[in-house]
Amino acid sequence: MHSIKTFISILLTGLLLPLMLKAQEVYISEPVSLRSTSRYELLNPRKGSLLLLLEHLTEVEIIAFDEEMHQSWTKNLELDRRRPQIVRTVSQKGGFSILYIYRKNSQAYLKIHRYNAAANLTDSLTLSPLETALYEVGLQTVLSEDRQKLLIYQQKFQGKVWAMVFDFRQMKPLWEWEGEIESLSGNRFFSDFLVDNEGYMYVLTEENNRKSKLQEHRLNIYTYTGSGEKPAHALMLMPDFITHEQRYRYDNLHHAIVGGGLFTDESLNRAVGSFFLRMPLENGVQNGIPVLTYRPFDELFITKITNRDRAKGIGHAFVQDVVSRQDGGVILLCERSHAFEHNRALASPASSRFSNRFAVDYYFDEVFALSYNPNGELEWDNILHKKQYSQNDEGIFSSYFLATTTARLRLLFNDEIRYENTVSSYNLTGDGKAQRTTLFNTQHLSLQLRFTEALQMSAKEIVIPSEKRNELKLVKVEL
Repeated sequence: MHSIKTFISILLTGLLLPLMLKAQEVYISEPVSLRSTSRYELLNPRKGSLLLLLEHLTEVEIIAFDEEMHQSWTKNLELDRRRPQIVRTVSQKGGFSILYIYRKNSQAYLKIHRYNAAANLTDSLTLSPLETALYEVGLQTVLSEDRQKLLIYQQKFQGKVWAMVFDFRQMKPLWEWEGEIESLSGNRFFSDFLVDNEGYMYVLTEENNRKSKLQEHRLNIYTYTGSGEKPAHALMLMPDFITHEQRYRYDNLHHAIVGGGLFTDESLNRAVGSFFLRMPLENGVQNGIPVLTYRPFDELFITKITNRDRAKGIGHAFVQDVVSRQDGGVILLCERSHAFEHNRALASPASSRFSNRFAVDYYFDEVFALSYNPNGELEWDNILHKKQYSQNDEGIFSSYFLATTTARLRLLFNDEIRYENTVSSYNLTGDGKAQRTTLFNTQHLSLQLRFTEALQMSAKEIVIPSEKRNELKLVKVEL
């Protein structure tokens, strides 16, 4: 299989400034056929190595690519028979692991295979049999920051939870637990599961996020360390606002749950400000003073995002990423997005999304960044403008990919959702300064890039899948 090596020149122009020419190096693989039932994932088992995992209905295939995106070899993986179902694939140093479910004699089992970078099986372990309910509903997974601990969990009924943490270094489960998280029962608000590098599980649940019970509004944090004892419980009272959107992560360097989100007034459809939360937790015990601060948006900030004077808030805003700062603070990346369903002929709201008469429009617009220090002070904010519109594609070619380095964040995205399109990037530095650049143009390249499925190979390389007419191409960009 041959690859296409493309040197794309970008003209950077400015008023009364000379033209400057910059080369952008892009490698494009030859197409791989996708079946209607295919699922794919990009793996990076070692530096400079790229594997494409293709999960078909009855088989799993690995395709390897070299540094110039030539196909170098292919291999079929042998999982257990009876239609094994992959739950999670994890790239690790020197190889990768596959967690999957298979059935035998009406019983469901959870199993892990470990492979080296050449996709040779090096280890295998069958875990505890699963209850039928777990198999039918499906499992959720969360990977630790160091990629060595995998939390596998299932929310059952009435707040009951089954959970396990698997240690890839030791190739065995650290613990398995089944119990009840009372505030999960009937919970209509936010909830989330996290795991740290030690293999401790954190369950976050929100209660009373409504105006009538605002004084009782709180975030519960339950910690399970594998000790066999009941999960430890900490809470953060949040009586000053109604949360609109929130997201958290565990900061392994500073041993704290950090994050935040957006808050609202009476309308849950618009955000009027942002908030920051930091809960110090080490070895499952609160270790320090928690921080909770909130900051209303000023009118100018709202106007710049909504392009409307006297707007009362920012609608359709969601927290997409929480990036840990080196000092223990965070950068919240929020994006505006929504879908609108309408009748093709009458352009009126639809009551059924399954009728061929109806169309769904997808909008992914501005990203705004909010940087909080560990004391909860908002140090800077910035608005990264973009406008993305598509129809009947579930928005899979919209939004952005976040590439991270120690010095900056880089957001890459399609300028427009169409076959011939310009790919752009925002460089966001630690002091909040942003610069937008054009990376390359897809004209005559027959590409339709899915940035949300991209893989960062190194500080200067990313690989982006392109899907068009049941064909998959992989595009490597050297930044």
